[in-house]
Amino acid sequence: MSASAAAAQDVDFLVFEDNWQAVCTFCALATQWKLVAGAADLLYVGLDYGAIEMVFRLEQVPAADWRALFHDLRLMEREALPLLNERS
Repeated sequence: MSASAAAAQDVDFLVFEDNWQAVCTFCALATQWKLVAGAADLLYVGLDYGAIEMVFRLEQVPAADWRALFHDLRLMEREALPLLNERS
């Protein structure tokens, strides 16, 4: 994990109620990143989408919310990747 990603774990931040489920689900997927071994380091390539349905079920997310929540997770994934792959 990069230094900035590690530091971000210690920061409190505001989450709007409308985004709470997405943030909780994203955190529940914290160990479900796909990684590729490069010449010098690991590269985060994205979330393991196969794990998302399992988390939805375990967290009892209503099926009617899955599509919108998946969209939110993809947005968060897109923003997280550059931070996770940042080299210090």
